[in-house]
Amino acid sequence: MVKSRGLNSFRAGSSGKGDSQAVTMTHFNPGRLGFTFYDESFDVSLWGIFILSLIVGVVGGIYGIGGGSIIAPFFVTFFGLPVYIVAGAALLGTFVTSVAGVAFYQAVAPFYPHLSVAPDWMLGILFGVGGMAGMYLGARCQKFVPAGPSNGCWPVLWFSRQPSIFLNFLDIKRRARGRWPLPPAFSGGTSKLL
Repeated sequence: MVKSRGLNSFRAGSSGKGDSQAVTMTHFNPGRLGFTFYDESFDVSLWGIFILSLIVGVVGGIYGIGGGSIIAPFFVTFFGLPVYIVAGAALLGTFVTSVAGVAFYQAVAPFYPHLSVAPDWMLGILFGVGGMAGMYLGARCQKFVPAGPSNGCWPVLWFSRQPSIFLNFLDIKRRARGRWPLPPAFSGGTSKLL
């Protein structure tokens, strides 16, 4: 990523009286995307974004989590984009994939009446309210957190959780195959799924 302060960046106003656009696209071609954000210029690889998004989509689909928590640290660390640019895009991407996931699981629920497939709407509403409060507080507090030291910690934290998630998955799979007895909470439907 190439970043230059003030070069090739401009503010375009609708009326010319102080109105300015925060984001201006400088170039968009099959290989690169360039934009300015308040007089800072950024240039990123479209193929890099596509490949990372594809991998995050697969991993997020496997684990059933939103991709924003996975993709944002990679954009900050490896693409060199600041958090204040990545945060909004990651939230929008997570919102879109979440709506699509909820619609899909609600649509397939009638085909699996013996399984709990439909979304838990009350829990989802509680997550949404908590998430909105967290987004507001995070946006307010983000400007007080230095970007330099915190950029490198997100991938480390993310990768440190993956072995335990994978081992938990293997543990449930082994129990489902009958190598270990299933605890009472998992007897029944879970063993039929795995």
